[in-house]
Amino acid sequence: MHLHLSQFRAPLSLDRETIHKILAENDVGPDRILFRVELRSKHQVVLVQNTLVPSWTPAAGLDLVGSKHIELALAEGMRLRYYLVANPIRKSRPVPDGKIIEIPVHGQALEDWWARQAERGGFQPETTQIMVVDPARRYRKKDASRMGIHEVHFTGILRIVDLDRFYRCLAGGIGKNKHLGYGLLSVARIVPRGQP
Repeated sequence: MHLHLSQFRAPLSLDRETIHKILAENDVGPDRILFRVELRSKHQVVLVQNTLVPSWTPAAGLDLVGSKHIELALAEGMRLRYYLVANPIRKSRPVPDGKIIEIPVHGQALEDWWARQAERGGFQPETTQIMVVDPARRYRKKDASRMGIHEVHFTGILRIVDLDRFYRCLAGGIGKNKHLGYGLLSVARIVPRGQP
């Protein structure tokens, strides 16, 4: 499997919907572009993954820092470190006005959500640390209002149990609201101590 990874620098004022729109204009592959936003003190770092090499069009506020092409040689039974920032939610039944509300999942429901995603994704988490980000955290929308989002970080070690499903998971992401920068599963090989 081939993956193309790019890193951008963006001002703190650039909202996630605009970042998604810029990236979508460069989507050249059959799979969606996945991205994750990491906040720094004076800017945002935007990590982007796609299955084909995009030809990035310069865009105001989104500066390409670097990119690389990776060929993943994976196998069933392989153990990898992983990191995921997700938006675990469930949909409510329609409320009286007909809207369907997204409800954050917590506690045992959150652990069950993660187990279902792993099964669908063709992997088995061997260790997992779950960190729920402060629900008071907000991000800017295009109209300058603030929106709360249920953000959860998953880290640990996984074992691949179904290679085809795992490749689809890497290409397609995990969970909802990928247009807001959620669902990009990052993996890395486990390097024994003392080895480069």
